[in-house]
Amino acid sequence: MAEMTREQKYATTRDEELVLLAQSGDEEAQEFLLDKYKFLVRAKSRAYFLIGADNEDIIQEGMIGLYKAVRDYNEEKNASFHSFAELCVNRQMITAIKAATRQKHQPLNSYVSLNKPVYEEESEQTYMDLLQSGALLNPEVLLIGQENKSFLEHQMMKKLSSFETTVGKTGDYVESRTENIRVGTERFNRLTVAPGKSVSFNKVALKRTAANGYQAALEIAYGNYVEGIGGGICQVSSTLYNAVVNAGLTVNKRTPHAIPSSYVDKGKDATVSDDRYDFVFTNNTGANIYIETQFVKVKGYWTSRFIIYGRPDPNGYTYKLDSQVVETLPLPEPTYKKDNNGEYVIYDDETYQVSKGREGYVVDVYLVTMDSNGLEISREKKYTDTYKAAAPIYYVGVTPRETPIPDTPSLD
Repeated sequence: MAEMTREQKYATTRDEELVLLAQSGDEEAQEFLLDKYKFLVRAKSRAYFLIGADNEDIIQEGMIGLYKAVRDYNEEKNASFHSFAELCVNRQMITAIKAATRQKHQPLNSYVSLNKPVYEEESEQTYMDLLQSGALLNPEVLLIGQENKSFLEHQMMKKLSSFETTVGKTGDYVESRTENIRVGTERFNRLTVAPGKSVSFNKVALKRTAANGYQAALEIAYGNYVEGIGGGICQVSSTLYNAVVNAGLTVNKRTPHAIPSSYVDKGKDATVSDDRYDFVFTNNTGANIYIETQFVKVKGYWTSRFIIYGRPDPNGYTYKLDSQVVETLPLPEPTYKKDNNGEYVIYDDETYQVSKGREGYVVDVYLVTMDSNGLEISREKKYTDTYKAAAPIYYVGVTPRETPIPDTPSLD
């Protein structure tokens, strides 16, 4: 039996149902919905004019608005998706036009030196050289340049990877931890990285302070859970790390947690802190990459999602991490601490367990390269991560119990 086409599969599905499928990660449903509503974007684009651009630029802005509509639509707001999509497309186009209008008079207030290189790096040719050669006045050169620019922009918008993690609903500080993950995730939205440029997570996410929007929540420090401003930010760095690896980008700096994380597999985490650890990667694709982030609810759970766009691998290769536990480290012998303040127990024959301890793990992490059919063609060992075991901890009282005085027989 022939496999159903995308159009056959979704032809009778309501738009609102398609949106839910797209929001839950169904890329086929998302592409079907975007194709279905292209007519709306093109129709709206005819009513607008963008300074210094053509109609295709307006359409591109409209498609961004349509994508946001798919991302943000909530059926509980009692509006149809069609109405919401129309609103988002209009808003995106108008925002772009206002931004272009603000820049209309910029050339009157700024200048470009004719001795400036045409290309920012590794170029000795200046604008003066082009003027003298007449290249800037040659319509053929201008046309070819515009065609090349359009081709490269089209190539750049291919999705290289998408990775997401789910935020837990239970535990201490769950609301503030969720807020920290939202703030950190949105810091990276619409980030463009030039070829050869590196990105520091800490520089983009900013220092974890209340002034930068972060709140107090539990975080891992030196192998223990403690309260700290920005707790939960490592879930953001770990989500980005996996998206970066899956996109085939170069990882320059990455450190695992001391404790395995609940939101990614062992060996797939990347811890960060303001003063000790950073996650750094480099765009090695030869073209700009564009990062889009989303913080949305999927099946009732808040989800941090990173999507990276850029130039596809010329060989059609894709990448992923594979981690394997090669050794489980047993629980160490229990640790006993004196409860000098009587917080848990008082007497020296009493104990109170404050930590169950945990097993440790040794994990080998591989970068797997796959061909255009998804078949593995190579496997390179990248790291061996060790998550140390921790001993159970007991508190012991310090006060001796009084020895009862035996009854003395009466002499009467």
